Amino acid sequence: YGYLSLGSSFLNISLGLLFVVHFGLSYEGRLLGMFITGGIITVISLATFKKEKLLVKEWNFDFAKDALFFGIPLTFHGLGSIALETMDRFFIAKMVSVADLGIYNVGYSFAKILLIIITAFNTAWTPFMFEKIKKGDSESKKHVVFMSYAFVLASFVILLFITLIAPYFFGYFIDEEYQKATKYIFWIGLGYVFMAGYFMMANLLFYTKKVKIFAKLAFFNIILNFVLNYFLIFNFGVIGAAYATTASLFINFTIISYVAITNYELPWFSINPIEQIRRIL
Repeated sequence: YGYLSLGSSFLNISLGLLFVVHFGLSYEGRLLGMFITGGIITVISLATFKKEKLLVKEWNFDFAKDALFFGIPLTFHGLGSIALETMDRFFIAKMVSVADLGIYNVGYSFAKILLIIITAFNTAWTPFMFEKIKKGDSESKKHVVFMSYAFVLASFVILLFITLIAPYFFGYFIDEEYQKATKYIFWIGLGYVFMAGYFMMANLLFYTKKVKIFAKLAFFNIILNFVLNYFLIFNFGVIGAAYATTASLFINFTIISYVAITNYELPWFSINPIEQIRRIL
């Protein structure tokens, strides 16, 4: 799963940059990259399932019921994520220009380096996090809290590094007409920092199977992102789309944090970071 997640993100970004920058396909190139990536990952996944003999003919009603209970809210959650991923492009194309959309896509794709790192860590950390939560002792809970804080802080530090090196990278490898894309990287990346915190909180709800909130949040997110993109792009231009992404992810993080904290008790405000670092070392 970890290899597929990382491979999907890497392929998606690479194809997006290839089609947008090299072939000049603008938003069509971004969509084409997503479509091709989805097709390749689907074929690999099905081949892996067949090899591991996970595709069976028997029907297990209990498994199906549990999968529907858990999966349907997350389906809407996925639709909300797609809306967040594509709505800003739609508004830029309609309210500004397709040329500006192509530049924005390049900056967005570069900022996704941070998302790849965040997704990789979350994929690796989640099983250990669930194991710590299952233990339920005080030290395990403190470790979960410390790693959550450390994850968000590390994401922000990586964002600063990516933002600093972006102008040099673009100067050497990206066509001159796309140089302006660097101004979008920090704001889009800041949204991914909030997404890092969102992942940590969402994992608590996944563990406790409190997933209905994700369906409600998806509908809210679509409406919120629509409104933010319209007003922020209208007032600030293309960079308003980056502001809208950051604001949407911050609000999502705030809501899901409140729900997670009220549903599962952890010592969010009573850990000693020095002590936790010593235990890890």
